[in-house]
Amino acid sequence: MAHFTRSETPFASWVASTACRYMNYQSAFSFIKEKAFRTAWFSYIRLVQLESDMRCVRCGDTPTVTIWDGVTLSFNRKNILPTLRPPTMTDEQSQTKTGIRPQQGLQLIPDKQLRKLIQTILTGETLSLPELPEDPDSERPLVPTAATKEMMDRAGLVSEAVIHLSAQSPDGLGTLFHRYFGFDYLSTKRKPPVEYKNLFLQVRM
Repeated sequence: MAHFTRSETPFASWVASTACRYMNYQSAFSFIKEKAFRTAWFSYIRLVQLESDMRCVRCGDTPTVTIWDGVTLSFNRKNILPTLRPPTMTDEQSQTKTGIRPQQGLQLIPDKQLRKLIQTILTGETLSLPELPEDPDSERPLVPTAATKEMMDRAGLVSEAVIHLSAQSPDGLGTLFHRYFGFDYLSTKRKPPVEYKNLFLQVRM
């Protein structure tokens, strides 16, 4: 029972694979049929205490919004009827609910200005610390190009982003942003990993 509880496999597939395992090991007993296993599993699960298993540490017992994920591999043939329709299709008997509005404030980073700041830093050429060329025949350094100045401006915004991320995010995003986009990392002449760039471009949405 515990093995099936941790499995994402549907009842029929899990019973079939377990029955094959019994045969492979030449068990003296065959595994039970799907109907019997399904009855036994639901009887077992009624005894399991799951009151706090799905509790969100941040939102509590009854969050305003929940997001569920699942896997459906296929329908049983007996359920494939001419009346089968996708759940998004409507007809004259469909229930109509008026006044439905999208839930606001679902962003991981609620501060709009901070999200825009992260986008400014990470959008464009990969962040780096450009070297300013110098003319050996001149006492003054050359004027940086527009691209070099733009890169320096973006790098200069990193410390501000780290401060606000550390203050607003309890998940260590500020520390992570500083680790791969701060001056200490950029001074090593390495490019920030693209995986972390994509991560922060996602969380700023």
